[in-house]
Amino acid sequence: MWYSIAFVAAALLLMFLYGGSPANRSPFQIVVTAVASVAALCFVPAADQAPGQITTERECQRSRDGRRLSGERSFVCAVRESTVLKVAKNAPDPFVVAYGHRLCGIYTRNDPQELAQVRRTDGVEVRSLTYPLAGICPSAAAVVKAEGERVDREMREWEATQQRICDESPRHRPLTKPVAAIVQPEPVWTDYGNLEAFDPEITEDPYEATATHEDELVRVAPGHLAVTVHSDVPLCVTTETYTRRPPVETKGWHQVVEVGYDSLNGEIELADPMGGDPLPNLAVRGKGHYRIRVHYAWLTFEGQKYAGQRLLIMSYPGQGDDTVVHRERVKP
Repeated sequence: MWYSIAFVAAALLLMFLYGGSPANRSPFQIVVTAVASVAALCFVPAADQAPGQITTERECQRSRDGRRLSGERSFVCAVRESTVLKVAKNAPDPFVVAYGHRLCGIYTRNDPQELAQVRRTDGVEVRSLTYPLAGICPSAAAVVKAEGERVDREMREWEATQQRICDESPRHRPLTKPVAAIVQPEPVWTDYGNLEAFDPEITEDPYEATATHEDELVRVAPGHLAVTVHSDVPLCVTTETYTRRPPVETKGWHQVVEVGYDSLNGEIELADPMGGDPLPNLAVRGKGHYRIRVHYAWLTFEGQKYAGQRLLIMSYPGQGDDTVVHRERVKP
């Protein structure tokens, strides 16, 4: 409104200084016309600058609801949910979108002087707004797309390398015929390096139960069997079940431990407790007492000494809760 009054005052001043009074109009007409002009200029711009819709951060969260926002909506919500554009944080949506398109032009031209000017005047690092601008700016969207393709390509290459580590690892040749020998086709991953089996028939907290054996590889307690491995390298797993005790093998392994475990429900399925598919059932005869023999070794690959892990788990029906360490842990 003040800008409008200033412009009207300037127009009237120019008219009186240089235009003179029209000969065919009375002073009364001039005053009425001026007042009408001032009134119009005071109220029309104010109406034209109506706030419009202001999308809130909560509305952005509700509209997202597991979906990925796109277009102008994604840019508006990026502004609402962060502090990347303080000058537009509480502005109406149309202003935010218009400002975003202006920044898109600056981003696309990538002129150092223009970028520096916006940094001084608006406090905005335009080149750092690639992801917020991607919804409304083709040049930023192209950068985001290329970056996504690069990340996907590197992930596929990484996964292929992890798979090769297991594919090229030594295969165990059983000395006696097992009931089942299952090699996991893909590397097994854990969130915290634990593979655990729980027996729901045991109501006691398995983590508070007194362990019959516990070391850096195997922990066994009533209703709880756990194998601890490294969480950040691929784990190549083979499980074998027997009806009778298989020969002991230690060659090629860095640690071999055998423990006793009683299954009340007929299932011994090791799995990552944080989620994921379980390994095959080790309880070959259902309910009963079993001996579980765990073999562990590091794998080298392309010059890396600790590139992967190899795990062989044997199970057979047998009595006794005593722990037998067939081979103490050694370094590769």
